[in-house]
Amino acid sequence: MPNLTLRPGQRKSKAILKFIVMSGLVIQNQTLNDTEKRLALATAELIEAVSLLEQDLARRKKHADPHFVALIIAKAKIATFEQENKELETMLADREELKAWLADWVDAFTPKKGEPNYMELTLLQDDQGRRRGSSYMTNRTHLMSQKAYPYKPFGNSLEDITEVKCHLGEDEYGVCIKAFESYAHFTVEGNFEDLAKAWRFDLTESTPAFSVMLMDKMDDDILYIIHELHHLKLKRISVSGVFPGYPGQERVTVTHSGIAVDERFPFHEGESRANGFQWIIFEKISDSLTLVRWSLVNFCPVNANGPLSLHETARSFNCPVNRFDSDEFIVERIRHTAEMTINKFRDQFRHRSNQSKLDGSVFETRDYLVEPSE
Repeated sequence: MPNLTLRPGQRKSKAILKFIVMSGLVIQNQTLNDTEKRLALATAELIEAVSLLEQDLARRKKHADPHFVALIIAKAKIATFEQENKELETMLADREELKAWLADWVDAFTPKKGEPNYMELTLLQDDQGRRRGSSYMTNRTHLMSQKAYPYKPFGNSLEDITEVKCHLGEDEYGVCIKAFESYAHFTVEGNFEDLAKAWRFDLTESTPAFSVMLMDKMDDDILYIIHELHHLKLKRISVSGVFPGYPGQERVTVTHSGIAVDERFPFHEGESRANGFQWIIFEKISDSLTLVRWSLVNFCPVNANGPLSLHETARSFNCPVNRFDSDEFIVERIRHTAEMTINKFRDQFRHRSNQSKLDGSVFETRDYLVEPSE
């Protein structure tokens, strides 16, 4: 066995270590005892403080003003109610937003008849674009005319009819005229093809009603014409086409498509332009009598700033207005002027047609303006 006898120095070190350990344990025990005493003292103090607070609260309740207590309780309930109300308002706003979104979604997929589309026509700058646009507008107007008045044997209506309807809207100044929808039919003595040639030819010659400012042949049967209207303070830029009837139809249709914006001819100062669609159908009644159907959809005249106001439109029609006139009165005056203008053109055309019959050679010079019907 090994010798476990400690040397004197080792015995002394061990004794010192033991003393240190024992001292630490004594100190630790004393610290724990002190902590327990402090905790017990703090607990007793807190219990005493709570007891005093409870006694004070009981005293305050016993001697409190009932109105003050009611006010405190009411304020607390009001605050709670306001918080709940704010939450409900948020929920309601979210629900209304969802409801509006769903309504718009349903409306987007619901078929409905919308308002008329008042489309202002624009003619482009380049040659190819102008020719394509002119051909498209002319053929589109012709198709509209055939859909509006399919060919059928002549009935028994020989009386002259002229109707003008104003489609109204609103602009920044109040009531405005969006478009004029006009229709007239009347009879003229003469062959329907000759009368169509006469109408077409009249577009190329200045008359007391208008001056021809410029004319260009866009296609075989399409003319580009700028008219200065004398009876109105308006200029009209249009492309005009002529269409013989389909096989079995004894009719000729002349179309006009009024241009609002022409990129080659910007607006001059104070210039206003008429624009829209119109077609004139010449139907045979007999070899010497023709029924003329004239339909017009003229949009509100425009200038460089856009559509004219109601008063500006009245002035462009040479209708006198003053600040005391009601909107209804101005609209009716414009409508009446438009109706009288159509009747004036009708009477002038009849007069020129009667004169043309006196000289058959006049029609001979107009054959290039319309291809003979099949």
